[in-house]
Amino acid sequence: KEINRKASDSRVSQRALREIYLRGFEIVVKKAKPWALMTSYNLVNGIPASANWESINGILRGEWGYDGVVMTDWWTHTNIEDELAAGSDVKMPEHITYTWDDAPDAYNLTESLYNSKLDRSVAHAAARRILTMMGKFE
Repeated sequence: KEINRKASDSRVSQRALREIYLRGFEIVVKKAKPWALMTSYNLVNGIPASANWESINGILRGEWGYDGVVMTDWWTHTNIEDELAAGSDVKMPEHITYTWDDAPDAYNLTESLYNSKLDRSVAHAAARRILTMMGKFE
């Protein structure tokens, strides 16, 4: 859905999510083993897809064994600390002058680490996955 896609909330049962909506993605992840995947803009059961721990770390990385990079879609309206904590590795940039109310002027991960808004192990895991993918381009 294109209208209101950044704020739409896809409400779905666990059974429908797994048997209908995620099934095709599961097949791709397990058979094609992509190096990178991108989350969507929408919310899933009230949680932004780019910061959805259950979907990214729980299902994708945990159950399906995906070890590649997860990136957000461009211009997501979610805090980078929440996205990294959920298992996203790369936040695609935002056009800062054209964004949502109360958006940060910039993301300062060093400050987030210092102020304990971001766990160091989460940042290390994301960096490790990015560097691993980059090493595949030999």
